[in-house]
Amino acid sequence: MARENPPQRELADLVAQLSGPKARLASGYALRGPERYFREQALAAIKQAAGAQGCEVLEHDASADGFSLQNACDDLRGGGLFSTRRCVVLRSADEILVKEGGGESTAMRSVRTFLAAKQGPVVLEGDGLRVDNASVKLLLQTGGVSASFRRLYDAPAPWDRDQDPLSAELVQWVIARARARSLSLTPVQALLLVQARGNDPAALENELAQFAAGRSLELGGLSADAAGAPFRLAEALLDSDLARALRESETLWRGGMQKEGGGRETGGGALVAVLLIGLRRGVRQAYSLAASMERGVDFDVAAAECGVSSFAATRAALRRQVASLPARLWRKRLEDVTRLELGSKDGRGIDVSDVTALALAWSAQVSGARRPASKLGASSPPRMRT
Repeated sequence: MARENPPQRELADLVAQLSGPKARLASGYALRGPERYFREQALAAIKQAAGAQGCEVLEHDASADGFSLQNACDDLRGGGLFSTRRCVVLRSADEILVKEGGGESTAMRSVRTFLAAKQGPVVLEGDGLRVDNASVKLLLQTGGVSASFRRLYDAPAPWDRDQDPLSAELVQWVIARARARSLSLTPVQALLLVQARGNDPAALENELAQFAAGRSLELGGLSADAAGAPFRLAEALLDSDLARALRESETLWRGGMQKEGGGRETGGGALVAVLLIGLRRGVRQAYSLAASMERGVDFDVAAAECGVSSFAATRAALRRQVASLPARLWRKRLEDVTRLELGSKDGRGIDVSDVTALALAWSAQVSGARRPASKLGASSPPRMRT
């Protein structure tokens, strides 16, 4: 089964078809899928293009109070009042384009009549509209266009090689939208904004608009530089420094992060998300470096290939970490981080006991790696809570 296009790509392809001096309107458009924000953007683009090409735009919403099916069908079957061409929009079309008594509904017959008349485009919009709907199939047979707008992934897709939360579609979309507004937004700020506002592109777009107008970003009460404490804990864990990791863990869970405007944030998904960002990125880089160096690649060459920052302190820390473990154990650490990420999403959450277990297990890995090979199986690291 083919993967669905990201909704922003579906929108960009549709807008491209409607743009330019030689752009032509299709016989109709089916705007489907659960993401209302992108359906709204697509509909606005179609209406603008239709108006520019002399169409009278007539809109009906089947879910609205006062909706008249008779009026909608009259517009589909009759002529325009002020122009010879019409663009008839049926919103929430999935509610009326259903079979009646085993046959076509009145709305479906009216759409058929409109398409046959070739007086302009019909737009069928609805989150429950299916590609196998009879009206959608007829629209496609007559040269129409179907665009499906799924939700943006708010976490890395299972098939993505990069499982860094910063690479999630929704986070990257926020960064792109900020860039389009000439706003300076860091990836961590984008992640915190997503954590605060949820998977709601319209709400996120509104936050960016207000930010562009001079208001500070709503980051769920967390300031953008509040990530220092989680990243310090991540570095201690990557260093396999048990004492420092336990100290940083206790400090973080007791004192939390600095809130924007004062106060402390002692819990919430954003805190855990930032911690996992540091762990995921650090372990992935260390694993890639260790694997490359075991193949004989020089550290600096491998670091450049892996996209490691040229900042001296960052490279020194990675050199130290990579030297402590073979690639196979860094791969195991990657599995540990994935397990924590899954735990953070399954309703159980992550608390200080999970981090303590991780610190003990990773510290034991380093101790085991330093022992002779014949003794590596003498003890096993503590098991993390499941």
